[in-house]
Amino acid sequence: MKKCLLSLSIVTILFGMIACEPINQEPTVAIDQDTVHLFIGQKDILTAVITPEETVVGVKIWESSNTKVATVNADGVVSAKGEGEAVITLTTDIGTAQCVVNVQSGTLTIDQESVTCNVFETIQLNVTKPEHKATARVSWKSSNSAIASVDSKGNVSGMSAGEAVITASVTGCKSVQCTVKVNDVPLIYDRKHLIEHFTGDQCGYCPYGMYSIVDYLETAKTPTIWVSHHAGYNQDEFTINESRELVSALGVSGAPNMAMNRSQQEPGLIFHPGYLPEITIKDKNKAAVSVNIKHSYDAASRKMDITVSGESSFATDGKFLLSVLVKENRLVGKQADYYYAWGDYMWKEFMHTRVVRGMLTPAMGDTIAMNNQAYSKTYSYTIPAGWVAENCCVVAYVTPVSNQPVINAEQVVLVEGTTGGEEYNPYGITEQKGPNSNITFHQAQVNKVEGEDLLEVLLISNTKVSTAYGDAQPVATIYVHTDAATLSAGTYPIKEDGSVGSIQAGYRIDEKASFGGSLLVYAHSEYLSNGQIASTHIWRMLGGEMVVDAQGNISLNSKTCSGTTVRGTYTAGGASLLPKLNKTTEWKLYIDLNKNINK
Repeated sequence: MKKCLLSLSIVTILFGMIACEPINQEPTVAIDQDTVHLFIGQKDILTAVITPEETVVGVKIWESSNTKVATVNADGVVSAKGEGEAVITLTTDIGTAQCVVNVQSGTLTIDQESVTCNVFETIQLNVTKPEHKATARVSWKSSNSAIASVDSKGNVSGMSAGEAVITASVTGCKSVQCTVKVNDVPLIYDRKHLIEHFTGDQCGYCPYGMYSIVDYLETAKTPTIWVSHHAGYNQDEFTINESRELVSALGVSGAPNMAMNRSQQEPGLIFHPGYLPEITIKDKNKAAVSVNIKHSYDAASRKMDITVSGESSFATDGKFLLSVLVKENRLVGKQADYYYAWGDYMWKEFMHTRVVRGMLTPAMGDTIAMNNQAYSKTYSYTIPAGWVAENCCVVAYVTPVSNQPVINAEQVVLVEGTTGGEEYNPYGITEQKGPNSNITFHQAQVNKVEGEDLLEVLLISNTKVSTAYGDAQPVATIYVHTDAATLSAGTYPIKEDGSVGSIQAGYRIDEKASFGGSLLVYAHSEYLSNGQIASTHIWRMLGGEMVVDAQGNISLNSKTCSGTTVRGTYTAGGASLLPKLNKTTEWKLYIDLNKNINK
C-alpha cells in the first residue's frame, strides 16, 4: 500500500512539472485599425500590434496600394490625398497586416449657383465649408475676368457685358461654381480718366516717367486727371500711408509705374509710363456714374468742407467705393535722375507736381450705396500748415467694391480763383510749348566755332517765362555749317530730319549718317535767371523758320514746339554739360536752303 501511494505521488509531481512549462506561441503582427475614414487633407496614425509584445521585429515597411488616394510614411502616418480607397500594408519579418483607408472630399456649398448683375455692380458670393475645413482659405477664380472679376473675399464685379463662371475652391473639397451674367448699362455722363502715377525722389528713372505722362497729356484728346503717389519705391518726404496701402492693393512693384483708370491696357493693369504715349486708351469717354464736387475753403482756419455727389444711370442695390484726396503742385525737393543730372545724379531742386498729400477717405475708399440712383458724401478737412493752399486740388473718384476699374473722376482747385498750380509741369519750369507756341528768337551774335567747320548762332527770345528760379529768357544755340555762312535774304523753313528715326526714351534721337544734302542744325534752348543758366532743354521744332535779313542778321521763329526735356544744371559762367556736337543727344533739325519761301 505504501508503494502505491509513493508511486502516485511521484506521478503527480511529474505531471505538475510538465504542466508548468511555457507553451511556445507563434509571433503575429496586426494593425490597430481595420478601416480608416478620412477627408482629403486629413491625417491619421496607424500602429503595429505585435504579439507577443516582447517579440523583436527586425523589419517594418509601410506601403500604400494607391498613393493618389493615401500615402503612408515610415512611422505609419497616413495622409489622405484624393477620393477613393487605398490599402495600407505593413510588412515585417514575422508577417504582414493590412488596413483599408477610405478617403472622401469635403462638401462645399455656394449660396448662389447663378446670378445676374450690371456692369460696375458688385455682388457677394458666400461658401459654406465642412466642419473640418472651417479655417481653410477659399480660393476664387473667374473664367473671364474681363466680364466678371472676383476678389479674395468672393466679391464679384461686373466689368463688361457677357457671361462668366466663378469657381470657389478649398483644398480637400470639390469646387463649386456660380454662373454670372453681366448686363451692360447706359453710359450717359461725361467721364474724366484717372492716371495714378507711382514715383519717388530716389528713383533715377522716375523723371522719365513724368516726362512720358506730360507728352501724353499734351496730345491726349480725353480729359485726364493725374495724381502722383510717392510710393512703390523707397519712402520719401512726400510718402503717405494711404499711398503705400494702395501700392499693396494694386500690386505695384517698383517705380516709375502707373495705372490708367485701374483697367487693363495693352501693357497691363500696372505699367511703365513709357508705354503711355504709344498706347490707345481703350476706356470710353462716357460713364455710368457721375462725380460732382462742391466745397468751401476758409483761409483763416484752413478748413475745407466738401460734398461729393453723383448719380447712376441704372437702378442698383449694389455698393461702390468713393475715394477723396488732396494733391499739391509746385513742391520743390530733391530728385534722382540717371539721364540728366550727370555726375551727381541728384537734383537739389526739382519741381514735384500732382503729389498726393492727404486722403479724406481710407486708401481704398468709403463704401457708398445708391439711394434712388444717387449718392452723396460730406467731409471736413483741415489743410496742414506748410501746404500751399493755392497750389492744391481736390480729387474724387468712384470704383466698384473690387476697386477696379475707376468708373469716373473729378477734380477742383482748393482755392477758388486759382489754377491750383496745374499749369506747372514736372520739368520744374513753365514753358511756352505745345501746338500753339509762337516764340520768336532774335539774333544776339554769330561766332566761328574754333576747330570746327561750324558757325554758332546764339538767338535770344524777347519772350520771358517764369521758372522755379524766377523770370527767364529762352535762348537757342544753333550750329550752322560754314558752307552756308553767306545766306541770301529770305525765310527758310525748318523741318525735322526725316532720317533720324524714332525718339528713344521719349526724348532722345539716334544719330544717322545721311542728311540728304540739307543744312543740318543742332539746337537747344537754355533758361537764364539772374545771370545763371538754370537748366537746358531740347525743343522739338515741329515747324519753324530761320529768317535772314538784307544785312545778314539771322533770327529763328519756332512756330510749333513740344517735347521739352531737362538736360542738365549750369552754374554762372559754367560751360554746357553737353558737347556741342553730341549728335546722339541733341535734336537734329534741317534748314532747307532749297525752299526759300521769300523767292
